[in-house]
Amino acid sequence: MRTMADVILEQSAPKPASPIKLVTIVFGIFALVGVSAYAGYWYGKNSQTPISSEKETTATEKVKEELPSVIDETARWKTYTGAGLEFKYPFDWAPNLDEMKASYIVALKSPSGSVFGVRYEPLSYGIPCVEEIYRVTPLVGGVSATETVSKPSSSQECPKVEAEREHITVKLAKNQKNFLIDYEYNAEKSIDERSLFNLLLSTFRFE
Repeated sequence: MRTMADVILEQSAPKPASPIKLVTIVFGIFALVGVSAYAGYWYGKNSQTPISSEKETTATEKVKEELPSVIDETARWKTYTGAGLEFKYPFDWAPNLDEMKASYIVALKSPSGSVFGVRYEPLSYGIPCVEEIYRVTPLVGGVSATETVSKPSSSQECPKVEAEREHITVKLAKNQKNFLIDYEYNAEKSIDERSLFNLLLSTFRFE
């Protein structure tokens, strides 16, 4: 005769799982593992930082840091404006009143005794008693010009002047006017003086 204890044991004993249900559970586990693996691969692939790009960027920034900064040598210079032209000149140059009386638009003198001036002249004008050293054709304020470097002539017909002086003249035509720019300096410093003159010419602008 079955007792109450036997009934309770039968009800609490685990029943064997259905084959169909077991297969479904196993398939679900494999599917979950596969989806998790693919998600991890996709996330890892997209979160990677391209090493080559970092290296290229770093190299570019390094090159920029190594490039020297451009220095404006005329930053402290003064500016002359008038007579249809504009140019900059060293801050320690002073007006040369003697030359300004001789038809110069503007005349300046440096502390070392170099003389600079701008005036109107016919293009056929030639400075007498000088010997040409060389001639070039630069652009001055975007205008084609003729630049001549010369020294005092050794001819006996010419008056004796300081042999250590050199002279640069630049002739150009703009706005129906003939401009003559000249610069006289100590020949012993010709390289530095010519460089300074060319820098000065680079600041010229015409209206």
